[in-house]
Amino acid sequence: MMLPEHIEKLIEHQKSKNDIPKPIIDEQEWNRINEVITTSLEHYTPINLSVYKDNKIHLYTCCVNKIDLFNKKLDATANNRKISISINDIVGAEII
Repeated sequence: MMLPEHIEKLIEHQKSKNDIPKPIIDEQEWNRINEVITTSLEHYTPINLSVYKDNKIHLYTCCVNKIDLFNKKLDATANNRKISISINDIVGAEII
């Protein structure tokens, strides 16, 4: 028999095992990501964006509509839906 506190800790531990730390992006990689995002914005080219969210990396296939540097947000269209992504959460980008 387990105490409720032990069960909670066990559940937290299981969830945290799947968590990954946020990758550190160097300046060269940021420049490459910037080129890919700019190309998508200028030519409405679809790209794959890797976004760090909730301790996991999510992949979005999208086209960039707008870059808001003041609020550090990127507006894009993915699967005919508008999405907004924090620029600080982007960890990778590539042209499809």
